[in-house]
Amino acid sequence: MASHKGTANVNVVFPIPRGGPYTYLAPQDHDQPLLPGIRVVAPFGRRILTGIVVEANVTPPKGIRLKRLKAVIDDQPLVGQELLDLARWISRYYFCGFGEAIRAVVPGVFMRVGDRKIRLLEAIKPAGLKLTTLQSKIFDTLLAEGQLLQSRLARRLGSKSISQPLATLAEMGLIEITDHLPLLPRARLSTMVEAGREIPDDEQKGLLARSPRQRECLEFLQSMAGPVELSLLTRLNFSSAILGALAQKGLINKYQVYDPRDPFRQVDFPDYQAPEPSPEQKEVIAALKQSLGNHRVFLLHGVTGSGKTLVYMELLRPVLQEGKQAIILVPEIALTAQITGRFRAVFGPRVAVLHSGLSDGERYDIWRQISRGEYSVAVGARSAVFAPFDKLGIIIIDEEHEHTYKEAEYIPRYHAREVAIRRMSQAAGPVVLGSATPSLESYHRAQAGDYHLLELPERARGLPLPQVNILDLRKGWSKKK
Repeated sequence: MASHKGTANVNVVFPIPRGGPYTYLAPQDHDQPLLPGIRVVAPFGRRILTGIVVEANVTPPKGIRLKRLKAVIDDQPLVGQELLDLARWISRYYFCGFGEAIRAVVPGVFMRVGDRKIRLLEAIKPAGLKLTTLQSKIFDTLLAEGQLLQSRLARRLGSKSISQPLATLAEMGLIEITDHLPLLPRARLSTMVEAGREIPDDEQKGLLARSPRQRECLEFLQSMAGPVELSLLTRLNFSSAILGALAQKGLINKYQVYDPRDPFRQVDFPDYQAPEPSPEQKEVIAALKQSLGNHRVFLLHGVTGSGKTLVYMELLRPVLQEGKQAIILVPEIALTAQITGRFRAVFGPRVAVLHSGLSDGERYDIWRQISRGEYSVAVGARSAVFAPFDKLGIIIIDEEHEHTYKEAEYIPRYHAREVAIRRMSQAAGPVVLGSATPSLESYHRAQAGDYHLLELPERARGLPLPQVNILDLRKGWSKKK
């Protein structure tokens, strides 16, 4: 039995049913501490999975031979301890596995599944070798392709049960099976170009005497206040040969910078001047500001058009001034761009957007930037409640009565309102539930004193409420004059 003395053992959770925690040995060549929240790649049965370390320096049960991790992905934790504790609470409260809770908390783009690479070793089927029909199909497919991932091979054959036939072919020496680690998104890099060292005019003329296009390119770069993207020079018809020649002469510098994907990169938000709050709004804002730094749940019952969004904005100002962060939840993706635009017009590029409509690359970059402290506000639908802020000061849930805040399709079937309340109880901050028509349970809790009720009964700027008539349809409908 292998000895684990002196070797770091960690508990790992995978984003699948019955996903752990399971104890593994650290990679042999890894000498850095494996902290909770770091992603690792590990063998799990016949699969290769990405998991999250949830506990370090674990003492394994006696008599158990541990498997070793395949790779360590992160240098620093991707998931903070607060989110790990929240996932544990979700698993208990919603009666699901820890792994299923992790799957809800961490976007799937960070938790890719690995595969196995199948490579043919024999180009000719040995004479007299008896193969089953499925094994023959596997051999013939690999004969045409050379090598394939197991998942793609299974799709080609229209069968998921190929693990045992593959193992048999490997024992016969006909194929080789190797692990294929998960393919994770890469950081997007942009190439920047700037004018290089300054040289005398006569020397520059000598270097570029026979290259008018090189001279035009250099003069353009010298006229710019700073570096420009390579794509801009390409659009101006400065070819790679021109830029290569200038770089070889030492007249320009080329380098790469991290260029995060942002769905609002090309959007110009109109200027927005927040109006002066009404006396009723000022009263609500003052009550909410007093709660900052303490955990309380507020139900903001404001009629349609009463200016709840202005209350949210005024509440965010002291939160951000104290260096804390905020999450604003909206009931559907269609409203995310509208709300994000309004908040970005006031608070600038510190506002991020998180929802399921983002591409994998956008979700990857935004999540990483939030975890690094490059955003202060996250606006999004239900799953944005898990934004990886480490100094969370407030969570606001707009239209809190909407059913879309309840996950109804996948396990865990959590409610974003309950998760937000639990998360802010850990972070010692308020939760604001805003609605013109509060849910029955929220209004009951407010009446019972569990929530603090705040009301905006009139529309902003004194606008009248629409006229409402109640008609008894059993007696027929007639237009009231």
